[in-house]
Amino acid sequence: MIKSKDEFISYMGKRLDLYALNKDAVEKMQKYMMDKYNFRLSEAADLITQKSPLTTENVYVCFCVADALAQIDNRIKLEDWFTDKEISTFSSETIQRDKFKFPITIPAVQITDDQWIGTCDCDFLMKLREAQKIYYNTNTQRTLQRIVKNGQESYRIMLNRTAVQEIKTAYDNETYIPDTISLNMPDDTEFWYNAEKREIVIESLDHFDIIDGFHRYTAMCMEKDANPDFNYPMELRIVQYDEIKAKQFIWQQDQKTKMKKLDSESLNVSAPENIVAEKLNRNPMFNLHGELNRNGGKIALQDFVNVVRFLYFKGVKKEDERKLINAVTNDLFNKLNYVSDNDDKIFSEALSRTDIIALVTSCYINNDLSKIKDGYLRAKDKIAEDKAFRQKLVAGINKPRIDKVISAIEGK
Repeated sequence: MIKSKDEFISYMGKRLDLYALNKDAVEKMQKYMMDKYNFRLSEAADLITQKSPLTTENVYVCFCVADALAQIDNRIKLEDWFTDKEISTFSSETIQRDKFKFPITIPAVQITDDQWIGTCDCDFLMKLREAQKIYYNTNTQRTLQRIVKNGQESYRIMLNRTAVQEIKTAYDNETYIPDTISLNMPDDTEFWYNAEKREIVIESLDHFDIIDGFHRYTAMCMEKDANPDFNYPMELRIVQYDEIKAKQFIWQQDQKTKMKKLDSESLNVSAPENIVAEKLNRNPMFNLHGELNRNGGKIALQDFVNVVRFLYFKGVKKEDERKLINAVTNDLFNKLNYVSDNDDKIFSEALSRTDIIALVTSCYINNDLSKIKDGYLRAKDKIAEDKAFRQKLVAGINKPRIDKVISAIEGK
């Protein structure tokens, strides 16, 4: 592609929105994709109405959608997005559904009569993707997003783009711990299970429905598009559920207990603020080593890393984080050691969330070690006196709240 896939998806999404409720336009695009490129009606319809996201599709499918849209929208110029070679090649290709060779053999352990747990890798899933063998079934998936425009409504897949990007980044830096992709086989799938070899053997299959792990799969597609050499191991759940059981399974997956965001973020071992905390906590020369703790200890780890992230790493580019980690670690090591060496009463009891915010902020703004403790105590007292502000600070930090803490530290 001439431009990035993200730019393409953003632009085409806006143009497709204009025609989503135009029955004649949708039908014309559907027919074009079916006649010229061998799409099924349901496939073409879901792509055109954006119930199936282009994010998970390869460049060829993106081209087909753009070509169909160009038939009714004269703003769409294929040469703006695709190279001459891509236009020439894709224009003469059709989807070859039989190019995916059967049987498919997947190492797996049988759990029940209709469920198996196995392994796969990104390359295997991408082969399924290329052959149009992975569907997003809107009948069994999570609720679609309702879009209202000019008094008319349409529906599209709900995709948490922030979550997808975070997973993609973890794939890219190889910190992602392999998780499960769940694929559902239709009733007419021909398969058998080899108990001796612990393999599920699929002789014939029209497609899989992805019923769990769609964000992981989307991130994987994006990473593979950006880096063709990318590969990654994954757990693979193969099931053969009817629609009712598939919906129950998706509901059950959604009932997982969610951690508070503050607690969850403190578990991200690749985050720079957590690396700083780990370095401090493990250093026997740090007066508070072992006291940065999620459950007990003088300083609650989740509160400490939250304010460290905001003060020291907010807005810092990913490539600059590594060189900043040591500087921040040394800065906090020296300042907190100085405070504890000169007043052991400060850490005689566990600090509250607001105490931690005031202390780390005082460390952040004061390079004169002798000013840190007094600034901290001023802010601690001011926060204690202002109940309304204390409640806001407990709820979360932002620039106006930190600015007010800084004013208290400075005695303003």
